[in-house]
Amino acid sequence: MKFKNLSIGLFFSVVSAALICLIFYFFSSSEATPNQAGTPSPNQNNSVTSYSDAAFGISFSYPSAVFNLIPANSTIWLESPYYVLENFKGTPDGEFKHGFTMRFDWKEEPLAALLQKANAEGASAITTSRALSGFMFEQGIEGINIRTYFFPKNDQETLVVEVSYFTDFLKSNVRPTAFSEAAVMSAIDTVLNSLEFFNSKNAAKVPADWPTYQNRAFHYTIQYPPEFSALEGIDPVTQSGIPAETSSAYVIISDMPKVGEIPGREYAGVRITVYFNTNLESWLKTDLDNFSDSAEIISNRSTTFSGAPAREVIGSGNLSSVYRLLAIPREPHLLIISQDLETPELNQVLESFVFLNS
Repeated sequence: MKFKNLSIGLFFSVVSAALICLIFYFFSSSEATPNQAGTPSPNQNNSVTSYSDAAFGISFSYPSAVFNLIPANSTIWLESPYYVLENFKGTPDGEFKHGFTMRFDWKEEPLAALLQKANAEGASAITTSRALSGFMFEQGIEGINIRTYFFPKNDQETLVVEVSYFTDFLKSNVRPTAFSEAAVMSAIDTVLNSLEFFNSKNAAKVPADWPTYQNRAFHYTIQYPPEFSALEGIDPVTQSGIPAETSSAYVIISDMPKVGEIPGREYAGVRITVYFNTNLESWLKTDLDNFSDSAEIISNRSTTFSGAPAREVIGSGNLSSVYRLLAIPREPHLLIISQDLETPELNQVLESFVFLNS
C-alpha cells in the first residue's frame, strides 16, 4: 500500500514537472517570434546596407541584421525581424507588434505646421552627423516609446521619421545580443546619421528592381538595370569587372559587352569620372577632345543637371565621340558624366543620377 501511494505520488510529480516545463517553453518561445522562418542570427551578419529612394528623394544606411526594409508607395518602413506579444490601450488584446520600427513619411507641409499638429511645443532641435537639421519630439504610451523626427527639405516639404519601440522588449535578456537596447539605439542612430536628401525629390522614375550604386565620397547615386554592373575597371588578368567602391573616382555603369559592341571599343555605358583640383574652363580646353573630336560635337551649352550648374556636350555617339557629356563643377573638383551611346536603357541610367547633400 505504501509502495502504491509512492508510485501515485511519483507519477503526479513527473506530470507536474512536465507541465511546468511546457508552460515555461511556451511563454519563453512566444515572447519574441521571428516574422519569417529561418531568420539568421543578427550576430552572424553585421553588414550595413545603403538604400536610396528616388520618389522620396532620400538615402540612408541601415544594419541589415537589425532591420528589415519594407518600401511602399507612400511610406518606407524599417522593421524589427522579431514580433512581440503585447496588450496595450487602443489595440486588440494579444496583438503581435514589431519590437521596434522606423517609419519614413514625406509631408508636403511646412515644418511649423507639422510641429503644431503634433502638439510638439517641447521638441528639441537636433543636427545629424551629415548636418541635417530638424526637431525631435519624444513621448511614451503604455510601454511604447515614440520619437518623432522632423527634417524640413524646404519651406513647404518635410520628412517625418517616427521611431517606436517597446522598452520591455529591448530590455529582455532572452533577445539576441544585437537586439539589446544599446544595440538597437545604435542602429537607429546609424540610420539617422546617414540620412541625406537628394537635390531633387522628383528624380527620374526607374523600375523597382533596378539596383542603386551610391558613392559616399563624391555624394551621388545612380541606378541601373539588374543585368548591368557598377564597375571601376576591368581586371587585366581575369578580364572580369572590378566592382566599384563607395569612394571610387571612376565608375562605369554597363552590361559589358552586350551594350555597345562596336569594333574598336571594349564596352559602352555611362561613366562618372572625378578630376581632382580642376576647374571647368581649363578642362574644356585640355581634356574635352579625349571624349569627342571637335568635328563630332553637335552642341555645347550651359544647363542644370540634378540641381547643379553644368556644361552639356552632345556628340555623334560613334568611335570618335561620346553621345552625351556633362561637366559639373563640384569644388574643388570637376565631375564628368559621359554616355557613350544613345540607347533607351543608357538614357534612363543617366537620368537616374542624383546628387546627395554634401
